[in-house]
Amino acid sequence: MTKIPPNAVVTVAVLGGFAAAAAVAVGAGVRNSKHDFSADGWSQEQLCLPCHVPHQATPTQGAPLWARSVDPDKKYLVARGEKVGGVGSASAVCLSCHDGSTALDSYGGITGNVTIRSKRARIGEGGDLSGDHPIGVAYPDGVKGYWPKSLVRARNTIRLPNGQVECISCHDVHDESGNDYMLVESNQRSNLCQACHNK
Repeated sequence: MTKIPPNAVVTVAVLGGFAAAAAVAVGAGVRNSKHDFSADGWSQEQLCLPCHVPHQATPTQGAPLWARSVDPDKKYLVARGEKVGGVGSASAVCLSCHDGSTALDSYGGITGNVTIRSKRARIGEGGDLSGDHPIGVAYPDGVKGYWPKSLVRARNTIRLPNGQVECISCHDVHDESGNDYMLVESNQRSNLCQACHNK
């Protein structure tokens, strides 16, 4: 029989404690936010389950243990009038609810029929993102009218996964910031817009 060193047990316990604390902190942000579906009957009164599952998750780099189907190859019409495929995986998981093609209560292998009611929250409906801020595009580093990418990243609020502008660049999906529209920073006096745009 192999003996487990005592320090290994302590390490596992400490890491488990950090993971539990992180889950509680994230849960505190989601609770009572627009992404808190725990009061809806279809959510099984769960806070995390409509988006995340502990087993048999959809493989995606966009979110851990994702519960919903994601089409990473779906193409969307963008503002320049062209089709762009491969919005980043972080945006693909957002669009798995917000593009209106998959019901909110379709998760974990269950097919449902509850859709997002707010027209404003249906982003990319029908594959059309042309009226929305561009996502799935490289941050225009070195382009006139934009702050250098290094300055944007130094703020520690705006995320540019793989150097791309994605939904999570501006929105805090777990609402830990507490800002209107689940923004990563307040946009009072266009503060968030001016974090990237220096016009």
